Amino acid sequence: AGKLSLTDLAKTQSCALAFLSGDTGPYHLAVAVNCPTLTLFAPTDRGSSMEACGPHQAPEQFHRALQTAKLGDPIHTISLEQVLAEAIAVIEASLAQKGWDL
Repeated sequence: AGKLSLTDLAKTQSCALAFLSGDTGPYHLAVAVNCPTLTLFAPTDRGSSMEACGPHQAPEQFHRALQTAKLGDPIHTISLEQVLAEAIAVIEASLAQKGWDL
């Protein structure tokens, strides 16, 4: 954190197979530069939920999101298995788009 300028972060993201993060500015930047994303949401109110801040109008195969079951639940209640399954799906879609095999 703090080592890259926003321009350098955008350049790095534009070349990445995927970007995993919480609902942060860098997540929105990744979507803007067409970097495939998996975003974790742990909202404390409806305004910070996946529905409010998720990857709207972005292709689902390249932009996935997971959210805690209830408002106020900690992010660690999203299971590692869920995160891995979604991350693999995003990376596979990214690889397929580039014409690469696993």
